[in-house]
Amino acid sequence: SYLVIRNRLHQVVDGIPTEIPVKQKNSKRDGIPLLSAQIIDGLIPIRDAVREVLRAQEADLPWQQAQQKLRLVYGRFVRTYGAINKTQVVTITDEETGKTRDIVRRPNLAPFADDPDVWLVASIEEYDLDSDKGRHGAIFDRRVIHPPAEPMIETAADALTVCLHDRGSVDPDYIAELLGTSGETVITLLPNAIFLNPETRRWETSDAYLSGPVRTKLAIARGAAVEDPRFEANVTALEAAQPVDLKPSEITARLGATWIPTKVIER
Repeated sequence: SYLVIRNRLHQVVDGIPTEIPVKQKNSKRDGIPLLSAQIIDGLIPIRDAVREVLRAQEADLPWQQAQQKLRLVYGRFVRTYGAINKTQVVTITDEETGKTRDIVRRPNLAPFADDPDVWLVASIEEYDLDSDKGRHGAIFDRRVIHPPAEPMIETAADALTVCLHDRGSVDPDYIAELLGTSGETVITLLPNAIFLNPETRRWETSDAYLSGPVRTKLAIARGAAVEDPRFEANVTALEAAQPVDLKPSEITARLGATWIPTKVIER
């Protein structure tokens, strides 16, 4: 019985199990009201079951048993507290102006509002305000997500895209593995698409390398090209990426700006 709910509700915060005190009826102590604690205790199994269904479908594993578990815990909650998205609309009239406004309350979601997955839990139900009834959403009996499709890799550019998705950076060895070739070949297959940064010694996409402080990068590349000819391609690309110099008439400065030395202002 929920009347004998445990005195403390457990919650995981930043990966650490903690206890939240539950305030009993007519008690003045701090904590969550008993009814709110009961609602949270009923929504947590639903949240976990939804996650289990989604993980199974994403991994292309059998998910029917997880859906059956979801139907079970959802039905248990609805029989006790009503629809997850149960909504109460109260119209209030201002006595002085005569204007009315609606106040919307969701008594079953409000106690669960601090959970990051509160709206994931709310989304599984189709709710009708007029009848105050909730119905099963698609996740209860259908597949709602599909496993990631295997990428089609036909060119070096395709392999670079997959590499950026999987690794988050340019990795010639991984690209070579995807293409079934060598790292040296990959570099020749991606001219002007990837560049070795002579300062960090890391490979970067052209979008990243040819943006930002390109004047500084050009000076570094020119110095590196003196010792290593492979950086000549960097110099050529950076020269083309240089912005047009401003004319003296296009440069203005406001006296008092913090970057202007005091002596300049005095002069």
